[in-house]
Amino acid sequence: MADVVVVYPRTGLDRRGVSITLPLSVLSATSGLIGEFSVKVIDQRVTDNWKEVLKKELKSKPFCVALSSMTGTQIFYALEISRLVKENYSDIPVVWGGMHVTLMAEQSLKHPDIDFIIKGEGELAFRNLVREFADSRHFELVAGLGWKKQDGTLQINPEGPPLDINNLPPIPYDLLDIENYTTPGQYLYPGASRLLPVQGSRGCPFKCTFCSEPALTRTYRMMTPGRLYEQTSELVQRYSLDHIVFYDDEFFANTRWATSIARFINGQYSWTVQGRADDMLKVDLKEMERCGMLVVQPGLESGSNRILKWIKKQETAEQSIAANRKLAETSIFAQYNFMMGFPGETQEELNETVDLALRLMEENPRAIVNQFSPFTPLPGTELLDISVNEFGFKLPETLEGWIGVARRRLPTSWQQEKKKLFEYLMYTSIFISSSNNRFLSKAYWWLPSFIYAIYGCYVKRRWRKRDYRHTPEIKLMRWKHKQISPIDFVDKFEN
Repeated sequence: MADVVVVYPRTGLDRRGVSITLPLSVLSATSGLIGEFSVKVIDQRVTDNWKEVLKKELKSKPFCVALSSMTGTQIFYALEISRLVKENYSDIPVVWGGMHVTLMAEQSLKHPDIDFIIKGEGELAFRNLVREFADSRHFELVAGLGWKKQDGTLQINPEGPPLDINNLPPIPYDLLDIENYTTPGQYLYPGASRLLPVQGSRGCPFKCTFCSEPALTRTYRMMTPGRLYEQTSELVQRYSLDHIVFYDDEFFANTRWATSIARFINGQYSWTVQGRADDMLKVDLKEMERCGMLVVQPGLESGSNRILKWIKKQETAEQSIAANRKLAETSIFAQYNFMMGFPGETQEELNETVDLALRLMEENPRAIVNQFSPFTPLPGTELLDISVNEFGFKLPETLEGWIGVARRRLPTSWQQEKKKLFEYLMYTSIFISSSNNRFLSKAYWWLPSFIYAIYGCYVKRRWRKRDYRHTPEIKLMRWKHKQISPIDFVDKFEN
């Protein structure tokens, strides 16, 4: 039995071979424990009998059970796990880490089923906490730690300095069955057969007002290209991979660094990155293609220059169009991400986003538009403050209240006022890309492939005519969405 048990909760949008990827965050957090403590990692998304596995581990009284959670649906499942621990072994400490508790530390720590929280980067803080469990329990010495004192008061220590990511211990991939995560969805990584994620930098130098990252990481740091290449190549050899997904928030933030990594790889395996459209105009895409770049995933967010300026994107729609044309001269797939339902966004501005999405696909046969996502007012963001102070969004007063503040949930009043419009664009946007339709025809083989192609053309025609009315198939799509996330609070936040 393990000294420490770590559980990664479901996210609510978990499909094997499609959206379930390696939980790199919890593996990174446990890396400092390896060699000093034994660790058991349970991934609730792929472990059908997770309750039995967890209860078996609890019998040996581990030092703690640790969880990680993002804002939204994952909180629901993390609380389910915490409750199970407390109902069976109330004396075993429950520790939470991750984005949400970092940004909402005091509110999270107040929950009766949470004993400790870790703010910020977890590699050293988690190791130091476990050492205190094993020894003197001087919790005031652990940077970034929050806990409840015996008198019930909350104590949250200041965070430590940003970690040097070049000196972090190796990620313990072998704590999980890697085969649960190597098979990708072909619509995300066309042509890749075996892949895993790697992160070469932390933070982002940009300050987009809808993103929590500026509040999460105080400095942007990069691993040296040589070290990142060594780690990545070792992973490729160990697990017979042909593709790497770089989890960096903005891979091309430093084009010299990114180009150096690409040259190290030099086409030995293919790779996917997130990258801004304006950076695509700065980098030699032909060289990136030769070096193995298969997919780039730019977050364009909006086709309205007013919205882009307001959310401090520091990009324009014209730059997106120019970058797309440049990408069209290569074999690189461009997967574009768009948002809608920003506070104050007009119908005309939303139409500009629709038009940009259609234009990108018309001008680039390898352009893919991912599902349109409604804006979500996330903790730590400038747009959350604006949503509360200027548009009447009610800030959740408890940890449970954040469960409904999730992707595709339309959590704000102004989104609910245009619910049918946003639902129509959200569900039909899946079908406007031919690559998505090819994937759907494989996943749902009982429908002939030409059905998806015909429906995709039908949707694009309706988009061009601004015909966003609900049609019967939208109810079917909405029902299917609930089957993927079958939890009892769905109707509460969607109706």
